[in-house]
Amino acid sequence: MTGAFEVEWSEAALEEWGRLSFADAEAIARAVETFARTGEGRVVYVDGEYVLFAGDLVAIMLIDRERLYVDRVRSAVPRVV
Repeated sequence: MTGAFEVEWSEAALEEWGRLSFADAEAIARAVETFARTGEGRVVYVDGEYVLFAGDLVAIMLIDRERLYVDRVRSAVPRVV
């Protein structure tokens, strides 16, 4: 992955991001910005989506030629019910 991407956050991703602690919100935002700028980060491609890991969180992203779209933010740790 090369070049820089314009980052766009979905309304749902922003709502989820806004509920995070300051430290978690900063970590996921930094991971997204770094990946968009440099292509660096812990990321896997699954079922047409990029999953970017930042600690115990993931950003679910879609990427086209010039845009990185953050669709969702969620915990990377499965919930036990």
